[in-house]
Amino acid sequence: MDDCVNRGIVYYLRNRPKADAIINILKPAVPPHTIALGKLADLNARKVWQQGDFKEYHTELADIIREYLEQRYEIKVYEKTTDEILTSLNNRAMNSEANVLLTQLLTLADLAKFAKFNPLPIENETSMDNAVAFVLKTKEESKSTTNNHTRGSGIDGTI
Repeated sequence: MDDCVNRGIVYYLRNRPKADAIINILKPAVPPHTIALGKLADLNARKVWQQGDFKEYHTELADIIREYLEQRYEIKVYEKTTDEILTSLNNRAMNSEANVLLTQLLTLADLAKFAKFNPLPIENETSMDNAVAFVLKTKEESKSTTNNHTRGSGIDGTI
């Protein structure tokens, strides 16, 4: 009897279903500014406003910037008005030039979306330029760059 049990255990151990090795490949997190700049380039390449769809263009432009703000500053923006977003960002370390860029593009987007305003071609181009400039001015510095600037107390980084 014991021999049968031993054979049964050996048989089971040899023939049991093998667990597949699970390999998780961790991809480095893509910075919010990289995602936003890619989406802005895609929107620009699709020439939405040139086809007369101003509302769609400014809606997408504002959504890209709102998503960037949410990821970059970790604030909830989709439930907020433009004024509420600007007020909550005043508490953040953002320079006044970036604030002006953001105000312009969100205000024009609101006009195009809600007031059926048809912006001039130069205004559409300016909104895209301001969106790209805003993202570039507010992007987070990489950790390696930040570490290089904070090493040592001398001008050349020596102690």
